[in-house]
Amino acid sequence: MKQYVTRAYAELCAILIFLILIVGAVSGADENTDILRYKKQIDSLQTHRDRLTVSIDSKIDSLKKLCIDIELSIIGDEGLIVKTKRAGNMRMKPMMTSTVIRHIPKKAEVLIIDVAVDEYLVIYQGSKGYIGNHLLALSDSEKALAVALHNKRVEKEEEALRRRNAEHKLAQENKQIEANALKVRLREIKDAYEMYPAWIIVNKANIRVFPDTSAKIIMKMDFGSKVYFQKEEGRWAQVMIRSGAGSIYGHGDENSFKSQYTTCWVYRTLITRNRELLYKNQVHIPTQAELRRKDFVDSNPRLSLVYAIAVLEGRVMIGMSKDMVIASIGFPKDQNRTVTASNVHEQWIYWNTYVYFDNDVVTAWQD
Repeated sequence: MKQYVTRAYAELCAILIFLILIVGAVSGADENTDILRYKKQIDSLQTHRDRLTVSIDSKIDSLKKLCIDIELSIIGDEGLIVKTKRAGNMRMKPMMTSTVIRHIPKKAEVLIIDVAVDEYLVIYQGSKGYIGNHLLALSDSEKALAVALHNKRVEKEEEALRRRNAEHKLAQENKQIEANALKVRLREIKDAYEMYPAWIIVNKANIRVFPDTSAKIIMKMDFGSKVYFQKEEGRWAQVMIRSGAGSIYGHGDENSFKSQYTTCWVYRTLITRNRELLYKNQVHIPTQAELRRKDFVDSNPRLSLVYAIAVLEGRVMIGMSKDMVIASIGFPKDQNRTVTASNVHEQWIYWNTYVYFDNDVVTAWQD
């Protein structure tokens, strides 16, 4: 019996110990759970506090900026008026070694218009220069306002620069468009002027200002010289002569380009529009005088054979008219005229020849 009680007591003790252990474990688990929950609550509150702090700081910064903007709108672009805390020098540049402009006394009112690191650009009694921050001892709000004033000025300058750059770019684009349009117009003018090239086919060709043998000679062009045919008018051809390179570049307007070309006249028989004829079967190149004589004879089919031969050979004969003489030996370089009651006497002077006329008919010559 005693052994049974002892064993039962031991089992009871074991059960009690087991229960104690279970209760302790359960109690420890509850404490751990509470700790974790409290920590989570602390973390949540800290996060909420941080968010509130950020939000409040943001609101404060916004209000500060708003205050600065209001103050800037009040003072405008003129600047911030403050009083100096101590006397000092105003300098030309923001450095201690710069030239002194003038002395500023203590408690003097200055107008801050810009900031440069620890120096301020101020105006005092009409003088503008830099003074050190130590002369002003600005409050934080005044420093912030001065910096805001500087930033505003910088923004305006940058905006002005952007606007100028945009205007310059637009002007350049418009200029390029106009230049391209001018090139197109000049190309059209060049193509119209130079549509029909022609070449001089005599040793020397007289180029005149209008279609007449009495017209002023602009120049004499050599064999093979290039002209640009425009139109025909009787025995004459209107041509363009180009004095420049004919380039469409480097001209500011149409008139500048057109000034390269001169409109003039030449005997149409002195030019050809077929370049191959210049050198094909070339044996004799007729001179302008020869072509003039032939043209005169061809234009006067009723001319007597004697006079026709004399004109073609470039000779003067008694009885010739003035037109025959001009066709034969050209215009004189000088003339003398004598008028009497019954006659008109003329002397035509050439280089080595003198021709005498009575009433427009050759009566004598001297060579």
